[in-house]
Amino acid sequence: MYIEYYVVHGGILIIPLYFHFVRGMRIGRWTWAKVLATNLGLMIPIGLANYLTGGNYMFLCSPPKVENPMIIGEWVDGMRVCVDGSFNAFPIYLVGFLVAGTAHYLLLTGLFWRSIRAAES
Repeated sequence: MYIEYYVVHGGILIIPLYFHFVRGMRIGRWTWAKVLATNLGLMIPIGLANYLTGGNYMFLCSPPKVENPMIIGEWVDGMRVCVDGSFNAFPIYLVGFLVAGTAHYLLLTGLFWRSIRAAES
């Protein structure tokens, strides 16, 4: 289990670096916005599937059961999120994930800004 975790998450870092440095592929100026919009758009059907199956993919129904500073805020009264009825609150911790994800995308775009500008000219 632990080996799979590190291989998968290491691949998330290694694969884009491979495509950038070895294959010469470059990201576009607005790629961060497209990726963010795609992630937000995917939350709708995944949330519906979670609701219908009682699942928790992308942690849309309940936060991960870990001590993590990224899981912010308390649960506030809101809409019913999961079908099992174990809670009836809006997942406010997702705001922290969105802010951190956006900052991550912008940071990476900033790190590769020279190659983005060179690819556009």
